[in-house]
Amino acid sequence: MTDDSLGPDPETARRLEELALKRWPEVVAGIDAAVARFEDQALTARFGTPLAADDRKANPFHTSHVIQMLLSAGIDNLNGIRHLIWGRPPESSDRPVLHQATHFVLARAAIEDFATALWILGPSSRPVRVERTLRWHVQNIQDRSRAIEVLGVTQHSGEDRLKRLEEIAERSLGAVPPKFRGRGFTATEVVKYADATNPEGGNQELSTEFLWRLCSGFTHGRFWSSLLFLEQEHLATDDPDVISVRMTSDLTRALWPTKEAMHLLERLLKLHNQRNTPHFP
Repeated sequence: MTDDSLGPDPETARRLEELALKRWPEVVAGIDAAVARFEDQALTARFGTPLAADDRKANPFHTSHVIQMLLSAGIDNLNGIRHLIWGRPPESSDRPVLHQATHFVLARAAIEDFATALWILGPSSRPVRVERTLRWHVQNIQDRSRAIEVLGVTQHSGEDRLKRLEEIAERSLGAVPPKFRGRGFTATEVVKYADATNPEGGNQELSTEFLWRLCSGFTHGRFWSSLLFLEQEHLATDDPDVISVRMTSDLTRALWPTKEAMHLLERLLKLHNQRNTPHFP
């Protein structure tokens, strides 16, 4: 096994860790604020807004309900990172706890949730937003059907729901989109969209897609992500041709994907506010 780590030299690593310690309180405060906001307030569609009009076109598969679900799931995952590393709010531990990879798993889910919501809500065209809402529901129905088949559940077939979605697509879009049932959507599609529409231009090295793929590697136990990204300590064994490697994360590594998820959340909330503001108050 070779040392393929991207890790910096010890002095640079120390400085990065100091910088991360300064940045983490801002991230934790942002997560706590998001959790508090959604405990007190539901993001319902306001009358006379583009979001309410999207809901009417997709009725009863409302766009606003999908966005609320994705926001709730993404914020819950971020809150999991907060609890895992820094403890329960309102306090933060002065001795953060880091697992090897669990925070990457949660960050991946949050990135995917927020990127999906941006993909649905982002287009300026209402027909595109409605189609993506319906495609999200196609994927939801397909996933549900696969899950309950394993349990031997046959009632409440997804076929009726898919036909209903096709009826709504024909009514709202003028026709059922090609390969409507087969397309659904993919996580790759939505994270690429998040990068392509980043108003700040994004970071090619630490793009949404790269960080999502990195976290996916940890989620699925891939060698490449651990060897590429984690700190490595090589340990001797009884066999000179075999080495043992202890791999650990740190606050700097844990910060990158969490910050990216927070950035996507900020973009999403700003966009949601635009879509949920009446054009003519």
